[in-house]
Amino acid sequence: SVYSLYQAITGGTDWAVMSNLVMDRISIWLGVVFCLYVAFSVLVLLNLVTGVFVDGAMKLKKNDTQAHLLRKIHNAFRLTDKNGTGTIALHDFLRRFHSAEVREVFQSIDISAARARDLFAVL
Repeated sequence: SVYSLYQAITGGTDWAVMSNLVMDRISIWLGVVFCLYVAFSVLVLLNLVTGVFVDGAMKLKKNDTQAHLLRKIHNAFRLTDKNGTGTIALHDFLRRFHSAEVREVFQSIDISAARARDLFAVL
């Protein structure tokens, strides 16, 4: 019955005992099918649990990467605004772009030096 199948994959009843009963009393081939069912179900369950953990870890990594990138951008440009207005002029941006700190930030987001002026125009 379905209840027996459920017990076999959840540990409610030892599946080896159930498969031996099926092999001895009904058919050896049905016992093999039962064993394959248990193996398949357990592997699917393990794969599902593993997928949930991997997905969670990837989301955490993405959030950490974004936070790290924002910190790098903030640190790279905080000294550029000399008068404290919260704005950066084009000549200050281009001058600061040639520093190693800012180049590293733009390389991490795949923006070349040639595209830096276009980026400033968009912002």
